[in-house]
Amino acid sequence: LIAASCVDTPDWFDTMGSGCEWYEFRQCWGGWHGDQTWLYEALANHGQSALEACCACGGGYPELTPGPACDVDTAGCVDDPPNWVDRSGRNCESYHGVPRDWPRIEDWRNTADGRSALEACCACGGGTWAPTPEATL
Repeated sequence: LIAASCVDTPDWFDTMGSGCEWYEFRQCWGGWHGDQTWLYEALANHGQSALEACCACGGGYPELTPGPACDVDTAGCVDDPPNWVDRSGRNCESYHGVPRDWPRIEDWRNTADGRSALEACCACGGGTWAPTPEATL
């Protein structure tokens, strides 16, 4: 089943130049991709196949709209690292509203440091909390 709020990975295409739109109407019509996982993996581009990148094939990511998910009170917290982005280039601000228990949140880890939004983004419960100054008497 394809979530109504799913978004394909922007600008993704396989090693043959086919993007998610091609897969939607030819390979993964109606969410079915057959038993050809090996083929999708062989055509992966930048380590990502249509199975991860395209909604029609069961990949993609949820449309990032505000909601009751990654919305932790971030007062006193700093995203760590401050300019963190996931493997598709989305920053911590983009994760506001994404369910923290979304199974794919771990799949979108930053390829350089291996951190997911759960670890790097204050809104998702990660980041670094600034120490509270000691009260003076």
